[in-house]
Amino acid sequence: MTRRREPARSKPHAYRRRNRLVLFADVDVNTQVEAEPAGQKVVTSIIVRAANRKTVQQLSGEIRAAVTPRSSHHARRTPVADPTEPPAG
Repeated sequence: MTRRREPARSKPHAYRRRNRLVLFADVDVNTQVEAEPAGQKVVTSIIVRAANRKTVQQLSGEIRAAVTPRSSHHARRTPVADPTEPPAG
């Protein structure tokens, strides 16, 4: 007798809100990364969409791409204050 294999099912991503169960098809991951464009450290938040459908290599690639300096991409970011320097002003 051979066992019939069940089709692969994705686990539901959900949370409870009051008396309701809220289900999601995809998981988005928010994380902060530090980059150093033009020699100045900046911290930025990135969101990896549909992380549950990606491989570790794809996730790593997206995070590394966010850290790679791009002139227009990081121009809007807030620089991290250097604790060794006195405050300006």
